[in-house]
Amino acid sequence: MQQFIIKANDYLKQDIQGFHHTHYTGYKKPGNPDYINTLKNTFNNESQNNLNQAVQHLSNVLRIELPQILAIIRFNPLTVCVVPRAKAENNYTQNELLFKKTVKEIINELDGFIDGTDYITRHTNTKTTHLARSFRASLYAGTGKMPYVGITKDTCTISENVRGKNILLIDDVYTPNVNIDEDAIQALLDNGARNVYFYSIGKTMGIKYTENAINILTTVTYDNIGPAWIVKNLRGNESVDKIIQLINNSSLQNYTVTLDDFENKRKQIIEKINNLGESCDGIVAIGDKNFPKHRGAVKQQGQRPICLFYKGDINLLNINNDNISVIGLLNPDEKIEIREHKIVKELVNHNITIVSGLALGCDSIAHQEALNGGKTIAILPCPLNKILPESNKKLAQDIVKQGGLLVTEYYEDFKSNLELRGRYSQRDRLQAMFCDTIVLIASYSKKSASNREIQDEKLDSGARLAMEHAKNYNIPRAVMYDENTDSNNPMFDLNRQLLQDDKSVIILTKKNLEKIINDIKRRKTTAVNFHLNLFSEKLF
Repeated sequence: MQQFIIKANDYLKQDIQGFHHTHYTGYKKPGNPDYINTLKNTFNNESQNNLNQAVQHLSNVLRIELPQILAIIRFNPLTVCVVPRAKAENNYTQNELLFKKTVKEIINELDGFIDGTDYITRHTNTKTTHLARSFRASLYAGTGKMPYVGITKDTCTISENVRGKNILLIDDVYTPNVNIDEDAIQALLDNGARNVYFYSIGKTMGIKYTENAINILTTVTYDNIGPAWIVKNLRGNESVDKIIQLINNSSLQNYTVTLDDFENKRKQIIEKINNLGESCDGIVAIGDKNFPKHRGAVKQQGQRPICLFYKGDINLLNINNDNISVIGLLNPDEKIEIREHKIVKELVNHNITIVSGLALGCDSIAHQEALNGGKTIAILPCPLNKILPESNKKLAQDIVKQGGLLVTEYYEDFKSNLELRGRYSQRDRLQAMFCDTIVLIASYSKKSASNREIQDEKLDSGARLAMEHAKNYNIPRAVMYDENTDSNNPMFDLNRQLLQDDKSVIILTKKNLEKIINDIKRRKTTAVNFHLNLFSEKLF
């Protein structure tokens, strides 16, 4: 048995202590508690022998783990309620209600529990959420509504006996982001329950996504359809029928797309997403409520992101969050590293979230320094389960552990070095798109190799591309540069070139950094009380 926390959200006003027996990884997958599916008996076609075995499996688990929960919670007696099935209870046969029946029988065997399994009963049908995700299965999902805030109170009768009770609410499977369990917990609290705890047999791996996100990912698998087509033709949350109609009307395919064809592609994508496992917390797509709005003026529709995979706090990309990208070369010298640490430290001291690309060198320094009291976002050119570079895998884990974010547009590995180079370029555009200002620490220019006869060095193009994207998006650009010390250092060739080519590029001084931060925070009533004792008026 494992413990976890159900976090407060729109459905639930407070965090709730949860317990689960095992992970639910998918029907017929190794180690999955398939007896849960048997007990659902959704199509009422399970043999009596299979049902008896499933009841025995569940009974064995409950006899062991319910007393353990009682010992942890230390409330005696503990009233046990069960999350009702999606349809009104009178729509089910007795062989479709065996989960609840088994819980009731075990509760009455054990000491320290009160039987409250009939305290929540469904009187109005709702949509069966685990069936609604697939088109074919949705035919059996019922005509009720999908989860909404207050659906438990609207569709269930809740006994007055819950008032003043310490309750353990039990469900067969807990799936984050579905919110049926969260809504039921809040309904119990609103009806006077003293405390509510939660227990499920299975807990899904927890990749949060909407049908809209899966539909968009499916759509871009068709020939000649990419982000530009999506941005032009979809606003998000269109029906599958509407999407298929748009695809066929565009005449971009050499065949007519059918519902079966679209559903088969959807199924394949969901299987690939499930392979990400615990490396991915969720997916957001254009049209989703929490899909982040980019900064700046991104005029080319094909450059706008349409779908993001994330691990960590996706809200850090919110346009109201104060973000600064810090980028640079892969092999900075020691003096550059020291100067970068000081800059990032000052930004973090003023609650700026640091954005970078998890590369070696300046990116890693930016992330590492941000972890000293701040938060940071790593934008990746790879799937979340195959971190690049591999040597920064622990850094990626530390970013998430300390409340940061890993984000990528990819759920499949690259197939060639050419594709990977393209992904790095796409990552660089996101570093510009999701920041309020971009800071270049140091970088070679495009001409450094020929002008300075530099050999056997990896001359960075990523920083150059990110700075070009920022210019195109009207994102403010700043560089670390001191004419007195950096004029002959090839690692500052790009910084120098940018200053020569564009007078709007800012040199980082104490006053300029103060202005950058205050401009970002201009919506706040008071300016930053800036303290930079380390530098006086000296350049970084």
